[in-house]
Amino acid sequence: MKKVPNGTQIVWDITPKKDIDGWWYVVIASGLLVLLAAFWPSASPPDQVEDVTLAAIPDDKHLVAPDEVVKYVKRFQTVAIAEHQKFGIPASVKMAQGILESASGTSSLTKQSNNHFGIKCAVRGCKHRQCVNKCDDSCRDYFVKYETAWLSWRAHSLLLSNPDFRYASLISTCGDDYKCWAAGLQKKGYATSKQYRKKLVSIIEKYGLDHLDKGNKFH
Repeated sequence: MKKVPNGTQIVWDITPKKDIDGWWYVVIASGLLVLLAAFWPSASPPDQVEDVTLAAIPDDKHLVAPDEVVKYVKRFQTVAIAEHQKFGIPASVKMAQGILESASGTSSLTKQSNNHFGIKCAVRGCKHRQCVNKCDDSCRDYFVKYETAWLSWRAHSLLLSNPDFRYASLISTCGDDYKCWAAGLQKKGYATSKQYRKKLVSIIEKYGLDHLDKGNKFH
């Protein structure tokens, strides 16, 4: 080996030799990629996302294809407008809750019981003909079983407008302000999700459901 005088700067030439076959490049590159993948630090997701839209909520069992939402809106828009006129609950809010709670009518609970708003039985273990057992907050929850979808929509109106229950004050304090309703429903415990307000507002604004509050129907 040729001796190099002390203090001499050595520059390593890592240019591949011309006489190396092309497939060796692939082997070398693959090895480098494996090493990078093993030691490169993975990105950590943020602890909380403040501005959540419906499409950005991960692992949400209520998310369905937009065409299913549109079919649901067209199916129940007449009922939503009529219930708004009779009880003072914005049609946009009722529709958004129906979309969210029933997955636009596609959830197993809704198909089995016609329950579009996740309304639970007052007592657990009620008669099988009247209630359906489904896991929600716990696997001992019982939900009301309705003979028709319309009865579910009417029961929801009666629940929210019942003066002896906690939601009725929203009719006078919020009027047709769907954002106020969404915040009030979450605050008063309609659902346990901390994102409930944001989900309702996102659904209403994504599909323009506030038009229903003016009595306008989608075609």
